[in-house]
Amino acid sequence: MLAFLIFFTSGIGEAVNYLRHNVFTKQLVSNGIIFFAALIIVLIAFIFIYLFRKTKLAERKVFLQTSFNAFIGEIAICESESELVEVFSNPDYQKILLQFKQRKSDRNLLICELAETSKKFRGSTMKNILWLFDKMDLEKQLIKNLSNKKWHKKAKAIQQLSYLQQKNSIQKIFSFTNHQNDLLRMEAQIAIVKMTGFEGLTFLNNVTYPVSEWQQLRLIEELSSHTATELGNISEWLKSENLTVVNFALRLVEIYRQYDFYDKVAGCLSHQSMLICKSAVETISQISKESTADLLIAHYRGYDTFTQIKILKFLQVEGTENQLPFLLSFLNHRDDSYKLEAVKAIVNVSKTGVEKIEKIIDKSLFPWNIILPQIKNVA
Repeated sequence: MLAFLIFFTSGIGEAVNYLRHNVFTKQLVSNGIIFFAALIIVLIAFIFIYLFRKTKLAERKVFLQTSFNAFIGEIAICESESELVEVFSNPDYQKILLQFKQRKSDRNLLICELAETSKKFRGSTMKNILWLFDKMDLEKQLIKNLSNKKWHKKAKAIQQLSYLQQKNSIQKIFSFTNHQNDLLRMEAQIAIVKMTGFEGLTFLNNVTYPVSEWQQLRLIEELSSHTATELGNISEWLKSENLTVVNFALRLVEIYRQYDFYDKVAGCLSHQSMLICKSAVETISQISKESTADLLIAHYRGYDTFTQIKILKFLQVEGTENQLPFLLSFLNHRDDSYKLEAVKAIVNVSKTGVEKIEKIIDKSLFPWNIILPQIKNVA
């Protein structure tokens, strides 16, 4: 073993000597040091050049934005096309606008500034902004951006087209309303509705992806700025295989009080999805008829706790003495929350409600010793 170690050690020593004299010569080591030193210098120089260029671009962007904001301020207050042409033809402003035409990045910056400005104004000011957009022939650049391979650039282009009311691009944008990318699809849907109002809801006819709760709220917010004439193909949407479309259609019926769709909404009370049943109960409560209370009672047993309580709350407002037998049956319910809501409804629908309750329950026992005094005080 000792002999082996001596042999192994001597072999390593010979190998090291060989490498030192034949491979890692002084010249090679010297050249290596020079190479790595040069590489570090080049890397440092590259970093400095990159930072310098980035700083210059940032300064240029600030300069262009500042210059353009002054220009657009004058464009915004023009009262006639002749004034617009006069401001646009100003030599100082022409020099500024010429710089925007030199690079694609500058044109995109100009589009961005116009789109952001358009969000703040309406009326004649908005018309002036659109006049400038057309005058600068920027729609072509936006359409190119819409064809970009990166989804986030497509989404930004769609958003800007809608802010700048470029209705010639509606068909191109519409093709993205059922896109597999969530954010791109959502922006396209919002853009269509922003530009065309209720007419833009036609995308609901074919959308296969979910229309999220958040997206529904955004769409409703956009619709609020448009006049409600015809809400669209609600009858078909209520039969859609896409449950979120059905839910949104019910929401529209509720918000805009579309009484003509009462029977269609009533059909949704027996939907296989509890989500739709809940929405249908909410909606039909807002467009109710005399028969609604009995209709809800007929579907009552098939619902979850939340929806059943909702029906009891509805009966507190819209119930009549016809529903008393149904309401009195809850006085022996195992859940005290059902008892409380039923008692409120009984008292509201019947002048002798308290007496009817006292004949059935033992008012000295919990929870009646708490509920009844509260009800009597309110009554």
